[in-house]
Amino acid sequence: MDINVICEWAESAQRTSLDDGAALEAWHLLSPRCRFVKTLPRDARLLDVGAGDGSLQIYRRWPAPQRLDLAMFAFAVSRGDLFDQYQDSELGAWPDSKPDFGGMTFEAIVAANFIEHIDAPLDFLHWVARRLSPQGSVYLEWPGSESLSLPTADELRASGLDVMAGNYFDDSTHRPELPQTNAVINVLRDAGLMIDETRTVRLPFLQDHLMAMGKTQDDIVPRTLAYWSFTGWCQYVIARRQYPESLTG
Repeated sequence: MDINVICEWAESAQRTSLDDGAALEAWHLLSPRCRFVKTLPRDARLLDVGAGDGSLQIYRRWPAPQRLDLAMFAFAVSRGDLFDQYQDSELGAWPDSKPDFGGMTFEAIVAANFIEHIDAPLDFLHWVARRLSPQGSVYLEWPGSESLSLPTADELRASGLDVMAGNYFDDSTHRPELPQTNAVINVLRDAGLMIDETRTVRLPFLQDHLMAMGKTQDDIVPRTLAYWSFTGWCQYVIARRQYPESLTG
């Protein structure tokens, strides 16, 4: 996408009729990651791989509906500030260290912005399939191919738009090879999972509001989220185990 198109959009972006708090809440509630968590089966055990600061657990309480029945577990290289809010956590660097949790299986595994940071990401998908419960599902989110050719953060900043990452290679911890969508889907299918959804993360109704809010408040987070939505920076895949024949007749 041409940098002039991006900057013209960012400059013209305006708030919706929502107030800022309502717009941010709607952004999260309508995002596929939050929707995945909010619609899990009752009392599901969720493993958050590459948990970062632990912010995923906020979705247990906010936005509505609350999902306090969920038991959430975190795995990351270092302990995040919010890890005390998880049922349990383990530290390690994949693939030298893998989540164990006593061999527990999970009704849900979330790996958001993780597979692009590790070696042999397709091996991780086989591990995921082995650790899902009979009715388990997985949510994967990572940069899409569009991110490879977008302007860099420095180029955008020079044009007046400051975001955390404009291009895939702005993040030095990203592996040189971006995991390809078709390869991810094929491995999941080979491991016995069904693909429920595979899409680009876009929220066009709200991206203008977040961009305008981010500019007014000088907040790089909503600006970046809006930029990623407008440019199609992120993609996601949701896959699940097929029901056993005894449940499907």
